[in-house]
Amino acid sequence: MDILFVTLGPIDATFSMSFRNRAVLNGFVKLGHNVDVLTVYPFDDSIRVSSLDLSQYGTIIRLNKSGNSKKKISSPKKGSNSLFSSLIRMFYHRVMPFDSSFFLIRSLSVDLLPKKKYDTIISSSDPKTSHLAVRRLIKTGLVYKNWIQYWGDPLANDITSKLIYPSWALKWLENFLIKNANKIIYVSPITLDEQSAQFIDSAQKMMFLPIPYEKEKIYPKLKNDVFTIGYFGFYLKTVRNIRPLYNSVKNSKLKVHLNIVGSTDLKLDECNNVSIYPISNDVSTFEETTDLMIVILNLHGGQIPGKLYHLAATNKPILVVLDGDFKNVIREYLKKYDRFIICENTENSITEAINRQLISRQEFSPSPLFECTSIASRFLQ
Repeated sequence: MDILFVTLGPIDATFSMSFRNRAVLNGFVKLGHNVDVLTVYPFDDSIRVSSLDLSQYGTIIRLNKSGNSKKKISSPKKGSNSLFSSLIRMFYHRVMPFDSSFFLIRSLSVDLLPKKKYDTIISSSDPKTSHLAVRRLIKTGLVYKNWIQYWGDPLANDITSKLIYPSWALKWLENFLIKNANKIIYVSPITLDEQSAQFIDSAQKMMFLPIPYEKEKIYPKLKNDVFTIGYFGFYLKTVRNIRPLYNSVKNSKLKVHLNIVGSTDLKLDECNNVSIYPISNDVSTFEETTDLMIVILNLHGGQIPGKLYHLAATNKPILVVLDGDFKNVIREYLKKYDRFIICENTENSITEAINRQLISRQEFSPSPLFECTSIASRFLQ
């Protein structure tokens, strides 16, 4: 099958959506499909973690602000964090429903692609401009049999959105994006339920698939003198509550240590048994020396952090800390995989879960249910 995969986010960065996209693409390639990828250059060399090689299976076409150029998208220059620049960015994010990749779309044409006809087109968000890009390519002559939209966060119900528009306006825009797709795939069963209820005319086209992992990671057994716990990822205070985890380890009387690696707007102080690091492009070194991985659910909404699925590719124990509006629904969903340790987002519950794993040293394996070819085959059914 000939597949065109469109994402206006960098395919080879350390963003969660990049991991998700690479895993799906890896699955298509392993299944023997021919895949062309339309994407953008990484915003900065420091976030580039791999060069996706489709040389035997297709072509990667990269864009920047000038169109199909070999130049990278420029990073902000020094001094751009001035008050004026901050105000401009804040205003932009309040009034513009799409990110800066929106300005690439007018330069798009089917002539940029190696083919003008595909069996399946897949547009993957975030960014949501990926779906607009496909509309533009179709308008300029792209021929296809099926258009699949692959959604991370929804638009109207995005918990991180700062847009000033009323919900009905965002729903109108979202309906405009999804109405011409032949299939719409969401990465959370709760999001699927919510979207099906909101967009009744498109509900029959919607489905849920869990996020696949790119490849298994089998780490050797550890012999740490101190039981090491790791949280890797963003922890903005409006999105996730990391304080119960922090307090649990800080106040523990056992030999435990917590490494927090990620970006935040929260002020946490290091102590004897808690170390805090800025976001790292490659957390493999941290993962390798960690006895227990932590995933904290969002405070609001039905999205499940992609980190949960990426870590399921390892043989590490994963403690999922339940929180938010749909924590009981997610608890039941996760139970069926028999892959995760689950607790509430309270200091006592986290402490009990950590202590149980410290004593039992229960072992786990990568879940085959999230393996990339398993998900990719269901993707195209």
